[in-house]
Amino acid sequence: MSQRPALARVLGTLVVAAATLAAEYGSGVNLVLVNALGTQPQVTYLVPVALIVAGVVLGPAVLLFARFAQAMPRAGSAYVWMTRTVGQRTGFAASALYLVGVIGSIGFQSYGFAVFFASLLDAVGWHAGAVAAASSVGHIVLGGLLILAFTIAQLRGISSFGRIMAVMLGMVLVVVVLTVVVCLAGDPGAYLRHAADLLGHPVQAPADSTPTLGAFVGVLVLFVYSYGGVSAAPSLGGETRDGKSLSRGLVRGWLIAILLYAAVAFSVFHAVPWYAVHPLVASGHQDAATVPGIIAVLAPRAVTVVFDLFVIVVAGKTVAPLMIDCSRIMYAWSRDGLLPASCARTTDRQVPIVPILVTSVLGLLFVVEEATAGFQIGVALRSVTFMLVIAIVGLGWLRLRALPARRPSWATELVGRRELLVAAPIAVAVAVALMISGFVQPNTPLLLQPGVQALITLAIAAVLWVLAVRRNQGRLGEDQAASEMERISG
Repeated sequence: MSQRPALARVLGTLVVAAATLAAEYGSGVNLVLVNALGTQPQVTYLVPVALIVAGVVLGPAVLLFARFAQAMPRAGSAYVWMTRTVGQRTGFAASALYLVGVIGSIGFQSYGFAVFFASLLDAVGWHAGAVAAASSVGHIVLGGLLILAFTIAQLRGISSFGRIMAVMLGMVLVVVVLTVVVCLAGDPGAYLRHAADLLGHPVQAPADSTPTLGAFVGVLVLFVYSYGGVSAAPSLGGETRDGKSLSRGLVRGWLIAILLYAAVAFSVFHAVPWYAVHPLVASGHQDAATVPGIIAVLAPRAVTVVFDLFVIVVAGKTVAPLMIDCSRIMYAWSRDGLLPASCARTTDRQVPIVPILVTSVLGLLFVVEEATAGFQIGVALRSVTFMLVIAIVGLGWLRLRALPARRPSWATELVGRRELLVAAPIAVAVAVALMISGFVQPNTPLLLQPGVQALITLAIAAVLWVLAVRRNQGRLGEDQAASEMERISG
């Protein structure tokens, strides 16, 4: 374990910002944005506001993560930050929960890729192909091919990943511009007529459209998912040039996401009356409530085809940073002795091959889960565990501040950041509030509830911990993890 691993520190601020946005802008905004009304109809017309508020309330957490990223840019950053501040057992358990949420999100994003692919086939007139792509088997096959493509891309090296993310940033901007232009020019009456045709009856605005606080908070929890790049991008810490590149890229990616989400959300709900969405979702017409489905109603066929092509790529690319996130966390686990040493070995292209392959297999399993049972793990559990990580990182900073005698040398500048005296407690409070709200989801089977899935994950993590202790002859421990920052490289 004394040998420093061979990860390549080549990524700059632009790639980190692009990766932050890439882990966010995809199926989350194109699929979850409108369908949130299907889950929480009583949020009514506040969906766009909820999407923006979800990003704003994460501001203190973004600042907290940025300061940690500058002080300790490491592979699997969030895991490293937690273990080096609150102890290895707690950090490992939290990162295990988070990892399952991210892998579930890989399944959800791959599922969304198949949905948008089916929309494209329908737009070009191949209805039989669209039906096949939209089936459970179609979702699994297309999602599996997407994961395979990004597995190969990752094995080619982190520089290839960086180039892909830079190109994807440009494609995201194109999708946003098309969405805003079409929706602002669209006629809300056209969408209402389309909804009436699908439902077989006119859609009327309810007499009472007052949103409820519970529904608003519930949607906030779902929309936290749309800012998951805040936790995913720091895992590139072992491959960024330095801490400043990681920190700046993280903040810039988050700010860009808020601006783009605001433009898309308000333009979409300009063209789509909110009260038309829930009846469509409830009657099984979810595809009509996605952004590509809305564009298909409002735009000429040629524009729809071009839009769908871009959305397929933009939605699919979200899988790449999520896979990086998972594989680097496993890599960091291995460096700490929690997984076999083979998981920390890198190839000639300086990538950890075993974690990448394991991530791919688990991602495929979750594609099957998403296609057959639902996206509670991929969206709800990821949001909840993202909040858990924020809370623990915040508590870790407060612990460093309160216990100077146990403070490692790398944390000296970090604890001197006075802005974190405000940001860290706020980040913890927001995270705990949203986490409590998200552990129980309405209209969800018991086995798929985030709380139940979390208990299952903790049981598996406990087994891994026991195996790791036996493999390392009892040398694992919180004090060891807290004192040996340099065991995770680059």
